[in-house]
Amino acid sequence: MSAITVIGAGYVGLVISACFASLGHNVRCVEPDDRRLGRILEGQLPIHEPGLDDLVGETSGNGTLQFTGVIEESLDGSEFAFMAVPTPSMPDGSSDLSAVMSVADQLKQHADDGTVVVIKSTVPVGTGDSVASILGGRLPVVSNPEFLREGTAIKEFMEPDRIVIGADDDKAGSAVAGLYNGISSEVITTDRRSAELAKYASNAYLAVRLSFINEIALLSQATNADIDSVTRVLATDHRIGPHYLKTGIGWGGSCLPKDVSALEHSGKTAGVETHMLKAAKVANAAQIEFLVSTLKTQLGGLSGKVIGMLGTAFKAGTDDVRESPAIAAAVRLVQEGAEVRVHDPLALERTALAAPELHRVNDVEKLTFGVDALILSTDCPEYRAIDWNRVSQSMKGNFIFDARNALDAQALNSVGLQYAAYGRRLRSN
Repeated sequence: MSAITVIGAGYVGLVISACFASLGHNVRCVEPDDRRLGRILEGQLPIHEPGLDDLVGETSGNGTLQFTGVIEESLDGSEFAFMAVPTPSMPDGSSDLSAVMSVADQLKQHADDGTVVVIKSTVPVGTGDSVASILGGRLPVVSNPEFLREGTAIKEFMEPDRIVIGADDDKAGSAVAGLYNGISSEVITTDRRSAELAKYASNAYLAVRLSFINEIALLSQATNADIDSVTRVLATDHRIGPHYLKTGIGWGGSCLPKDVSALEHSGKTAGVETHMLKAAKVANAAQIEFLVSTLKTQLGGLSGKVIGMLGTAFKAGTDDVRESPAIAAAVRLVQEGAEVRVHDPLALERTALAAPELHRVNDVEKLTFGVDALILSTDCPEYRAIDWNRVSQSMKGNFIFDARNALDAQALNSVGLQYAAYGRRLRSN
């Protein structure tokens, strides 16, 4: 088994550290923030990911996973150094690579000769070349992009669709591929730049696909067709398939918005017009505007209205509110003069930081009491189990907007609630 250093104890860093340790490797995970490190050592992970607490506890307990705040110590004897640091979007859509370059400088100073540097962070094409230049050829650099989905990240690591290894040094690439021994998956080896671009292309394609089906949903709405029926037809075409055809409030989170913007910026830099990516962003923003305009029409304006929102995380099963379309919609409603109450089973603490103007409520019944309208904005299992009859009696109004197309319209209609969604035939009493 190999000695691995993972630099960064964020979402990706924690997941890959625990998973590599569970495969038997000796992993040291570096978290330079003393406060975050202290919480991790106490068993309080800074992220919510199903199964991760148990896996970190198990691997920490048997000694295969250790946490430290000092990068120099973590690199002593390490054969591999994984970069898992943030690369957030800049105002112009480019990626902030300051953390990547800072780590590269530290690796240049402290890593043993021959340590394989593995870039796990999502970075623009050519970043590996820049890192290799900083390292002066002393350490090989490999791109090993992650394709982890929040809520199923451990399964995605252990049962991936593919493992991508981008290396200009065949020996280093083979060594990184060997870390995944025991995992049954196709290993795709390519050059470093192609691996970097493939990560962006994968996420951008998913964003385009979601934006496409959301536009078809709005067209269904306008023509009195039904998006569920349309989607079933598309999903049964083997050339298309069912994945990422679920219409709703729009895509968000830490990956798709950032990666689409970064790929668009790369296009500008290379002199290539990325028309599809621009259109995907426009279509995505239109989902929120459709929600706002529908509520405005149904309620006769939004000024002074009280609206309840079920869910603020960008997807169910997480506490991640980065680029959350639910929060973006809630803020738009506040801008239109509404009071917005929000509930989320996991994300209220992060919501407070992202949008303090929203009224956070810990109890669904309190949230629904006296509201003029209610929005299902995150498809959490808890919300599917709501007693809608009690909700109908608790609300002041009776309008429900299902922004995830997840609820049973007829069941809501039967208890006196008026139902609307994206592209489903509007059903009311």
